[in-house]
Amino acid sequence: MKNSLLPLLASILLQSFQMSAQANYFVATTGSNANPGTSVGLPWQTIQYALDHVSAGAVIQVRGGIYHEKINWSASGTAAMPVVLTNYLDEEPIVSGNGIPGQTAIIHIENKSHLRIENLVLEDNYMAEAKGIYVVGQGEDITIEGCTIRNIGFTTNPATNPNPVNGQAHGILVNGRTTVGYKDIFIKKNELHNLITGNSESLTLVGNVFNFEIDNNSLHNNTNIGIDIAGHYSWAVDAGVPALLNQARNGTVTRNIVYEHRRFSNLDAPAGIYADGSKDVVIEHNFVFRNGNGLSVGCENTGKTAENIVVKNNFVFDNDNNGIFFGANTGDIVNCHLRNNTFLKNGMLEIYTMEIFLQKSTGCLIANNILYARTISHYGIGLFGYTAVNLDIDYNLVFREGGDLSELITGDPAPPANTNTVAANPLLVNAGLPSPDFHLQPTSPAINQGNNSYVSANEKELDQGTRIVGPAVDKGADESGSQGCATSFVLNGIVPAGIFQATSSATSNGAIEAGSSVTIRAPEILLQPGFQVIAGGLFSAEVSGCAVLP
Repeated sequence: MKNSLLPLLASILLQSFQMSAQANYFVATTGSNANPGTSVGLPWQTIQYALDHVSAGAVIQVRGGIYHEKINWSASGTAAMPVVLTNYLDEEPIVSGNGIPGQTAIIHIENKSHLRIENLVLEDNYMAEAKGIYVVGQGEDITIEGCTIRNIGFTTNPATNPNPVNGQAHGILVNGRTTVGYKDIFIKKNELHNLITGNSESLTLVGNVFNFEIDNNSLHNNTNIGIDIAGHYSWAVDAGVPALLNQARNGTVTRNIVYEHRRFSNLDAPAGIYADGSKDVVIEHNFVFRNGNGLSVGCENTGKTAENIVVKNNFVFDNDNNGIFFGANTGDIVNCHLRNNTFLKNGMLEIYTMEIFLQKSTGCLIANNILYARTISHYGIGLFGYTAVNLDIDYNLVFREGGDLSELITGDPAPPANTNTVAANPLLVNAGLPSPDFHLQPTSPAINQGNNSYVSANEKELDQGTRIVGPAVDKGADESGSQGCATSFVLNGIVPAGIFQATSSATSNGAIEAGSSVTIRAPEILLQPGFQVIAGGLFSAEVSGCAVLP
């Protein structure tokens, strides 16, 4: 009898421990830190107090309202029982740093692991080195999801020149500083806007950061660069950290909408997404438009490299200068691939700009892209004053508005010979700005004209459909006839034209511009406050499963 009771007793004790370890706690502006915090009726008053009094497995649910505090994260979780800071039901908690001196970040996380930050609004933090969320030191398993980060900067005036004071600020900064660094970083479904970052960026990974996903975020109306995956900066790591570890690496930047990133003067035009000295990074399925430059793959540190950066299946359009800077100025990029992207009418400024502006590179590939230039003063590919060693330019489709097809690929020295490149109108569904549609018309010369050998296994085109339909892959980001479907997605800010499908749910608080046609197709469609269709725009909501794209 004693022996038979032992397993049962152990099971009861284990269940009791798990229940207590996974406890829910509550915070409300009307609460009191003298309360137990364990019920909605008796909540704590501050988020900081809650974090200081919980352990692994805690779920802290914050009720709606404005919390005037800056938070120093004090509790790590475990892999099985993370510490979760989230909103209560569908309420909106706002954490304001307004007027609070000292700590530069609204949420400061140092040497902590296994935590989740969900569905919070962080705002109003203006000071030197201001940040929304700062993750620094070493740790693992950090998720930031569904948050809005806004109104943060080194100053309140976006027209301020940051150079005299080296003004810097970040929306989210993850900085792995030790030989252990930070790994397993997941930043998804957030909105970062109205950030005045000076010489810094809205979302930055730097130092020893390994294994990350930056997915389905909306970044817009910020100064300087949007997303920066960086490496080789000596200030980013502690003394003694090997140089090979001083790179953000082994990660993905996917399904983000990035627009309106410009500097105070826009002379040094910032990119929407920048791989600067990073390694083993895939940049895919992004919409990037109306920035100083669209994308950039480079390395700013002399003698250092960015390696194995793959940029594929993106739609890059209507940026002020170039579609992409591909290559380094003082460093080098090595074995980087740029393929199956659609670059459309970048170079809104009437200067000599390119869809692809080449700089120093070694062993790189440019293939299966659509390069659609604006006017005679804009080019598909240009190389001026730099050396591209063993650069392969293959199977691209180039075109210029108005039909002048001369010197679409040019330079001094001339770029390497390009093979299997076709100069023709790609026949996009809508090539007009400001709201183009990247899909291909049925008679497009891009269909079935790419090189399959450059496509990886199980790859998806921009709509999340099968990448190869028919005998050969299509050029550009779209695959004609492919059925695209994400599991779920969030569309905030300006919603690009096109069809967005999901098997589960779609959420948007965005705006559909005049001249833009947007269809959202999903079993559950959540249109949140702020969603609008501007006069002249067209919106269709289909509450259904995925269907074959036209």
